[in-house]
Amino acid sequence: MPPKSKKATSAKAKKDIKKDVTKKLQKKAQKDSQKRREGVKKTAREIKEESKKAADAKKAKSKAKPKKSKNVPFRKRNTALFQNKKVRKIGIGQALRPKQDLRRFVKWPSYIKRQRQKALLRQRLKVPPAINQFKAVLDRSTRSRLFRLIHSYRPLPKRSRREMLKSLAKKKLEDPNQPPPAKRLTVSVGIRLATPLVEQKKASLVVIANDVEPIELVMWLPALCKKLHVPFCVVKNAASLGRLVNVKRATCVTFTKINAKDKPKLEKILEAIKVRYTPRQEDAHKHWGGLHLGKRHDAKMRRHQIAAAAAAGRTLKK
Repeated sequence: MPPKSKKATSAKAKKDIKKDVTKKLQKKAQKDSQKRREGVKKTAREIKEESKKAADAKKAKSKAKPKKSKNVPFRKRNTALFQNKKVRKIGIGQALRPKQDLRRFVKWPSYIKRQRQKALLRQRLKVPPAINQFKAVLDRSTRSRLFRLIHSYRPLPKRSRREMLKSLAKKKLEDPNQPPPAKRLTVSVGIRLATPLVEQKKASLVVIANDVEPIELVMWLPALCKKLHVPFCVVKNAASLGRLVNVKRATCVTFTKINAKDKPKLEKILEAIKVRYTPRQEDAHKHWGGLHLGKRHDAKMRRHQIAAAAAAGRTLKK
């Protein structure tokens, strides 16, 4: 092979030198850019930390704890047991809604609506004394004692009575000379039985329900009892009175004869009625009831009073 010329060797050397220089420059540029990136990251992190510190200091200043007063309730103190609840986000796929009172959205039956409307009308309208006297009812302790006594003298239900009469008829067929069994003492239930017993002065106590519908059925009975000096009382709930004597609802229950062992109990009840119930009943019978108007009416009247006072150049106290 012929030897290479000097020109060719010099060109090749130049190329190699150029390559080495470019490689060195590239490496240097890479290192510089890496250093620059690291420096930028570091400064950003430092800035973030500084801003966080400043925010914390600001919060600490704003939440400077005041001195705890001695009257602060234990549950309201920021202790480990009772921490303040975090605010919950309510929405689709988030925290559940808190429980609410949904009774005003319920569609109530018509008889419940009527009950409530009637109670409201009795509050709003002017109630005559003859109806207002049924507001005064027997106190709880005396009522419970009276109900226990009524329960011991309750009449038999229809089925039990039928079975008892059948068994008595069988016994009479077997032995006609057998003496009849002793009559069971019971209370008389209903207005039809109570009226003649009161008129004949055979009743020892008359118990009247306060929510008889219509009220005209028993409205005259207290006046009759007073006239003939027969003790009486008004108790809550015709249904609870009826439950005692095996009927659905009882207008009134009348005591006539009772056993000798139960006479002291009845005397104590009569004494309690005379002391605790009769004065209240007489007071209710003398006065009209109702005319308790609602909050909206009170607010309206207050606004009128404020307006009238402002027109007269006066100020009303709260």
